[in-house]
Amino acid sequence: AQVIRNFVLSGDFDNIVAHKLGPEHLIHFVADRSEFAEQFEQSALSLYNLTDHQKEKLAECYGEDGSPAGDVHLMAPAGAGKTFLALHRILRTLTTGPGQILFVARNEALAFFAATWLLKRLPRGRKTRRMIRRLHFLHEPFSSGVRFPRVRGNSVQLVRACGLGQNSEDQKVEKCPYVLTIVDEAHHIYSDDKCRGVVEACITPGLTQRMLLSDISQSWG
Repeated sequence: AQVIRNFVLSGDFDNIVAHKLGPEHLIHFVADRSEFAEQFEQSALSLYNLTDHQKEKLAECYGEDGSPAGDVHLMAPAGAGKTFLALHRILRTLTTGPGQILFVARNEALAFFAATWLLKRLPRGRKTRRMIRRLHFLHEPFSSGVRFPRVRGNSVQLVRACGLGQNSEDQKVEKCPYVLTIVDEAHHIYSDDKCRGVVEACITPGLTQRMLLSDISQSWG
C-alpha cells in the first residue's frame, strides 16, 4: 500500500502514463493527488500499530533516558513504512514535550496526508488545538512558504502564513525554532542544492533534530 501511495503522490504515476500515451496524444492525464491522499488516508485508518522492527527503529531515535538521540537518516526500500514511522515520532513529540515540528514533503498531497493522519490520532481535549498549532508543513514548490494546519470540524486545511489571523485561534500561531524536522523523500529534496538550502534554513543548530527519510535504492547525486 505504501508503494502505491508513494507512486501516485510523487508524480511518477503521471509521468509513466504520459510516457505511455506519447507526446502526440491529445489527452493530458493528471491524477488528483489530494483526492487520492484523502481516500488513501481513509483506507489506512486501521494502520496504527508499528511492527516490531519499526518499534526498534523508532527506539533508536532516542537515548536511554528517552531524550532525542540526535539526527537520524532512515534509509529503507520504498514501501517499508518510513513515513509511517516518522508520523509516530511526531505524535510522540507532540504529546510528550514542547516545541514546534516541521514536516517537509515533495508535494501538497503528501503533506495533506500527513496532516490528516496526525489530526485523527491526536488526543481530544483542550490541549488538541495547541498541539495542532505546533505542526508546520513545507512542500514543493518551497517558494510558497511554510503552511499551517487549520481545522474545520473533522477536516484539516493547510494554509499559508498570510492566510492566518482570521480568528483568535489562528493568531496564536507563532514562528519558533523547530525541535524536530522530518524530511520525506530526502534523497530527492537534498539532491537539489536550492531545496536543500531552504530546508536547512529551518534548522537551528543545537536544537533541531533532523529525521531524513530516503529510499535505499535512490542515489543522492
